[in-house]
Amino acid sequence: MFANTEFGALPIIVGVFFTLVGVWCYASYLMTKQELIANTLTNYGSHLVPFVLVGLGVYIILESHALSPLALLASSICLVGIVKKTATPEIEEN
Repeated sequence: MFANTEFGALPIIVGVFFTLVGVWCYASYLMTKQELIANTLTNYGSHLVPFVLVGLGVYIILESHALSPLALLASSICLVGIVKKTATPEIEEN
């Protein structure tokens, strides 16, 4: 997007970006004022956010055709192996 734009269009793109960020922030503020949504996010938000972010990342990668589904699966398996190998063992308290 930015590679093909002229310098004069950059302020418009940045302005639209910051305007839409403001709209998203205001919408999320209004949603958290709803008691049911606020309680759900308070109780389950820390458990849901990683799944939402990983799902969003997978969707973006697949839609942009950056990786094929098979390559994405292979990358995920390799990353899981690396994370398990480098994970520090928990110290037992006596």
